[in-house]
Amino acid sequence: GTYIYQVRALDNAGNQGSFSSNINTVVVDTTPPSAAISINSGAAATASASVTLSLGCADASGVKDVRYSNDGVFDNEPFEAFASLKAWTLASGDGAKTVSYQCRDILDNASAVSDSITFDTTPPARTLTQPGTQPAGTTSVLLSLTTNEPATCRYSTTANTSYDSMTNTFSGGGSTSHSATITGLSDGNSYRYYVRCSDTLGNKNSDDAPFEFSVSSGDAIPPSAAISINSGAAATASASVTL
Repeated sequence: GTYIYQVRALDNAGNQGSFSSNINTVVVDTTPPSAAISINSGAAATASASVTLSLGCADASGVKDVRYSNDGVFDNEPFEAFASLKAWTLASGDGAKTVSYQCRDILDNASAVSDSITFDTTPPARTLTQPGTQPAGTTSVLLSLTTNEPATCRYSTTANTSYDSMTNTFSGGGSTSHSATITGLSDGNSYRYYVRCSDTLGNKNSDDAPFEFSVSSGDAIPPSAAISINSGAAATASASVTL
């Protein structure tokens, strides 16, 4: 609050002087500043340790300085002038990351707030359902796989093709279930398709996950056979018959 003081003198005989014409005003402020922080404009996750902090610090007495912490403890972190944006580096290692922010007013009243974001540099894990050996006569097959996070998956018939260079895309982009129908198959041939995926943050597989299957040869199909004795007669009196 605000306090106003005027002064007058009193001597040893009890005589009082008049109040001085000077008025002294003292403002007592024990209220900390209003503080706010947001990492990458409130994004849930990032694939980069370099982020942007959006900051707020407001106080009726005036803002003095601010500081930041990755471990939630303010001990040796230096104070610096307030700015509404701050380039910041997250702590290393994938997982949830919290950035704490402290701001002080000119009377050293301080507020501390924090925000969190998931740091993810790991590409999707792929689980393929292998088609196995297909019967002769099969001309198409469904390739299906799942990922452990929403992703977009692609495939190539050439090993070691980068994700960005793959031109064939599975359906189910942005989900965890993916499929593609392969056509033009023929009997007696083996096939291999190489799969790579990218999650929503752009983390891409750098290794192949192959589908491997084959189509049986047509020679493995038994012939269609039929027999009839005496044109299907139920009985005969002669041991000599016609098939």
